[in-house]
Amino acid sequence: MSHMESFLSEGAPRKKTRWLSSVVIALVVLVIVVSVFVARLAVSALELKENVKSAADALVSQDLAKAGEALADSSFALRDINGQARLLNFLKPLPLIGKQVTAAQTMLEDAGEVLDVFRKMVEIGIDIETDARAVGVLKNGDAALSIASMPPEARRAVFRALSLRAPDIETVSVRISESRETLEAMNPDKLFVGLRIVREKWLDSLTAVDRGLKFAVPIITALPEIAGLDGVKHYLLFLQNSTELRPTGGFWGTYGILTVKDGDLVSVMTDDIYKVDAPAIGKLHTAPPSAMVRYLGADDWFLRDANWSPDVPTSVSRALEMYRAQTMLDGNVVAPKLSFDGVVLITPEFVKRLMSVLGSVTANGIVFTPENLVDKLEYEVERAYAAKNIPQNDRKDIVQDISHELLGRAKNAKIETAGKLLDAFSESLSENDIMLWSARPELQKLFATRQWTGAVRAPEDHDFFMPVDANLAALKTDAAMKRSYSYSIERSIDGDLVATARIDYDHLGTFDYKTTRYRTYTRVYAPKGSEFIRAEGNLKDDRLKNPTGARGTVDVGEELGAAVFGAFTSIEPGGTGHLSFTYKLPKNIKEQVDSGKYILDVQRQPGVGRVPLSVHLDFNKKISSASPPEASEYWFDDIYTSSGIAVPKQRFEVNF
Repeated sequence: MSHMESFLSEGAPRKKTRWLSSVVIALVVLVIVVSVFVARLAVSALELKENVKSAADALVSQDLAKAGEALADSSFALRDINGQARLLNFLKPLPLIGKQVTAAQTMLEDAGEVLDVFRKMVEIGIDIETDARAVGVLKNGDAALSIASMPPEARRAVFRALSLRAPDIETVSVRISESRETLEAMNPDKLFVGLRIVREKWLDSLTAVDRGLKFAVPIITALPEIAGLDGVKHYLLFLQNSTELRPTGGFWGTYGILTVKDGDLVSVMTDDIYKVDAPAIGKLHTAPPSAMVRYLGADDWFLRDANWSPDVPTSVSRALEMYRAQTMLDGNVVAPKLSFDGVVLITPEFVKRLMSVLGSVTANGIVFTPENLVDKLEYEVERAYAAKNIPQNDRKDIVQDISHELLGRAKNAKIETAGKLLDAFSESLSENDIMLWSARPELQKLFATRQWTGAVRAPEDHDFFMPVDANLAALKTDAAMKRSYSYSIERSIDGDLVATARIDYDHLGTFDYKTTRYRTYTRVYAPKGSEFIRAEGNLKDDRLKNPTGARGTVDVGEELGAAVFGAFTSIEPGGTGHLSFTYKLPKNIKEQVDSGKYILDVQRQPGVGRVPLSVHLDFNKKISSASPPEASEYWFDDIYTSSGIAVPKQRFEVNF
């Protein structure tokens, strides 16, 4: 073989090797370039997040100039990084790298949406301030006033101007929601680490802004009506004691009246609800629900027990009827005879959030904190008042003292505290620790769109599960109870869908002045047309009255557009127990599954707090996708499994 032949025979593989090496080097360079860009993007995203936070803080403190400066800095930084991102457009066709570039550009678009929203908010703020100066509320050169310090005519002007801007705020709210959904749809596991960090940071920011706007829009829309701009408004208040759980969230041991005028909460009165009920004893006779007769020993039905329906609007309507009837009686010298413009229900969790913002409160020499509020207050109104020679009728005056102190602090809070207070209200509304009812149908509809009314929403066209406990003669034992929910479906031999709804109870307490054996009448709401099969754990009464543990009856009926199954059970201190209902789901749900789709709505009872929820659905049919998605260890079978914490309203979807 000649030297030339030898060279040629060896050169071909060398050329091939060099070609492959060049490709590998080029790919490495591209990955490095994209990685550097991603790192730069991550740093810029953190800077943008801080600038947006500065703009938000400035907006809350009414420093519109500072907010504008922060947004200008953010816009400059965003333009810079956007310019760099466009230089990488040629990489989009490439596998893996192209997806990273596309994801990065999507995140930058979302960042632009956030900045546009804040620019719009600054514009609205400037317009409102300009209107205020035009009518003489503010003089040129004056700093913006806080709402609390404004004279009545100023508050009216500002609130009306703000209400007129509600449609604009609604528009930006929709844009933010869309951006948030885009980020949520990105699979973080397929992103470079830097992009994963950017997605997480921006998703946190978008979620916070989205939550704030969803809270603000209906409130701003309703401001002229709810704030008493055209006259005094009266609202009936019920403090729901969730340590004695009732269907809407807790026993109504204390009621109150809120008076609002010219955008100012001018007074808060609270008192013992038994003072409203006392004049009606022996004079008004309303038959209570049968379960209250059997397990509470009730002969009549009074205001304190009005919230028997888990549907808050239904219970509120009943409460207003009872309040009206009871306060019209001779002998009532305590409760005002009023027609109410609305009703507000709150749980202790809302008060705890207020205290977390406004600080601990001292009343009657006792320091109340978010951590000890429930226990100390319970002790004062149930035991300590007698030792202090406080008349029984006055034992709940301390509730009013706490209310007045918190109201005073809220009205005089510094501007920088306002954002935290709004967060406390927003979280409490979303968690059903505040629920609202309005006498004005248009406002009630507005609140319902945000799920602030506590309405039971049983769908007509898919599956539904809502467990509801009612503590009957078990003192404040719910403070010692841990519960969990589970919902399962399996196919019967006949091909029907058979559901089992189960509540497990763990009694962590002992016998004391506020804790005893747990006694609950529990209902499960299911799709209308469901057919009861059996129950487990249902008792005729507690161990003291039913020592043999004889099984009790199960009530079967329909209400609120749903099938309802109810039974009594009891758990001893230190013990565990459960109650379950098994039933056949209606034909239309089976037909939906057979056609390729299943939907389940779960509604959590207000007042129960953090309750574990597990869902186990065996359709004997291959699953193609689901939301929320299953953990990877549960993929590739006929069963959908999900575990988590129950939220006020949650949807599960399974596709076949």
